[in-house]
Amino acid sequence: MRRDFLQIFNQFGLKEKEARVYMACLPHTGGLHTHEITTLTKISRSTVDVTVERLLERRFLRRVKSGARYKFFAEVPDTILQRQQKTMDDFAELAPFLLKGSGDFAATEILSFEGKQGLQKAYDDIFLRLKHTQTKEKELIEFTNGVGVLALYPDIEQQFVKKRIAMKVSYRGIAPTSANKVKTFDNKKEGLREIKFIDDTLFPFKSVISIYVDSVMIFSPHKPVGGCVIRNPHIADSLRALFNLVWSGR
Repeated sequence: MRRDFLQIFNQFGLKEKEARVYMACLPHTGGLHTHEITTLTKISRSTVDVTVERLLERRFLRRVKSGARYKFFAEVPDTILQRQQKTMDDFAELAPFLLKGSGDFAATEILSFEGKQGLQKAYDDIFLRLKHTQTKEKELIEFTNGVGVLALYPDIEQQFVKKRIAMKVSYRGIAPTSANKVKTFDNKKEGLREIKFIDDTLFPFKSVISIYVDSVMIFSPHKPVGGCVIRNPHIADSLRALFNLVWSGR
């Protein structure tokens, strides 16, 4: 095998014999039996058996039963590349969490944003933090204006709600009574959503405060549209406690 090929396979974590078995299977779109792989690679049968199992675990090969025996098929390079790219993308999402550190000495992070595009990035942050949280239950809670958010995001069902439901993130919101005209502000079970309304005269709320994991997002959906994300678990827990107090009606 060419040395440059072998170096590339080494970067994927494959040893020389594993690379040789994969390369032997690749051009045979109809699959190969184990004894055929042994003949083509001139590697001993016992070593081929072990190597094939490792390649199956690494998802470089797949097997299909053919009669009483199995045939082995090489995954096409494009599939392996896409899988590797997804792994890299997932790690890229995780990297900011690794860099920030944890514990009492982790710095408070404040991210400001402006306009609708900035708000979209803030919502992306919500999904990212919820995706990687280690808590068993994933929940987003909000003090919200409702009407102003809908005016800014008429397609909020597609942009935000469906994604939240797909991630199995439950939602609780406290809003002025005027927000009950918003379609997505109902208590349907399939929406993983609970809303409580407070009379507008008692709760003339014009902004949004979102509390999730270790962060708080505060923004105005009215011009000038903008706000900030505060990353601090103590602040998030304190506002979560305030929300739960109001929610309980005590």
